[in-house]
Amino acid sequence: MAGQLFPRTRDDGSFTVAARLTLSTADAHEVVRRQLTQWITRHSDDGHDLLLELSSLPRIEPIDPTTVDVVFDGRPGSQLWKGLLVDLTRDLTSEGSVALTGFWDLVAGHPHPASLKL
Repeated sequence: MAGQLFPRTRDDGSFTVAARLTLSTADAHEVVRRQLTQWITRHSDDGHDLLLELSSLPRIEPIDPTTVDVVFDGRPGSQLWKGLLVDLTRDLTSEGSVALTGFWDLVAGHPHPASLKL
């Protein structure tokens, strides 16, 4: 994995990354879902078109009962996705019941080593 760029792109230049989150309470799934919806609405209301950078709106994918990925499918040439992902992650982890585990490259199937919370 040394020397590879994060994230790995597909042949068409698209990519998929995720903020992997650990949930400490039973209602944390709903907290993440609500905050994601609010984040998308706020960006839309502010006049930002997320679909210029992403091929779909961010979504939640459960990993196990206490872990979820918030997934970004990036368009080829996307430049703003990193800032958007960090902004969203800050919102999601502002509640004490949600913590960032790390950022994952879902094309390569590996975490970004510098992002891991050890």
